[in-house]
Amino acid sequence: NSTKDWICLIDEDFCYEAVNDPFCDFCDQHREMLIGSSFKKFWGDKVFEKKIRPMILSCFSGVETRSEVVVNFDFGEIALDVRFYPFKAKKENGVRAVFVARDISDKKHSEGRLKEQTKFFDQVHDAIFILNEKNRVVFWNKSAEYLYGWPEEEAVGKKIDSLVFKKEKREKCKEIIGKVRLKGEWEGQMTHINKEKEDISVSSR
Repeated sequence: NSTKDWICLIDEDFCYEAVNDPFCDFCDQHREMLIGSSFKKFWGDKVFEKKIRPMILSCFSGVETRSEVVVNFDFGEIALDVRFYPFKAKKENGVRAVFVARDISDKKHSEGRLKEQTKFFDQVHDAIFILNEKNRVVFWNKSAEYLYGWPEEEAVGKKIDSLVFKKEKREKCKEIIGKVRLKGEWEGQMTHINKEKEDISVSSR
């Protein structure tokens, strides 16, 4: 299996029954050393009792569980997307929990940076919006709400070409976005439309 996710099988005593290579690599231990040892040790008492143990117990009762968990290690802090899936082996009594975890530290750091940026963007007077790779709005500041008449909750998720351009101008919009992604910048005078389909003359960059 080429997955980078950590995958383990946890028994009713909260011990490892099986572990995959990525988890062994992270723990820097051979599989034989992990099998039969306590899953609690990986998390530490506080995190295990508060977050992990309740998730596993729910899993043992037949419920899939999922949560984001922050864990402190000697080298620092990491954020994990943690999931537990019920598992019952054939011809065997008792239940097991399949533990699956993914390191989402980079994603959380990016979200934190974006949150700080949005605080700044909401304080400036220019209308600012941020697009994803599909040209859909992922951020829409207060000035954009005022200029275009679209509240953030309505603008986010919409394609920018259909949101602020007339139909006949949408190909031009895509062309400009392409130039921005290629060269990193573009500046010029444009005519946009607001929520009421009224023309707005804007200086874009």
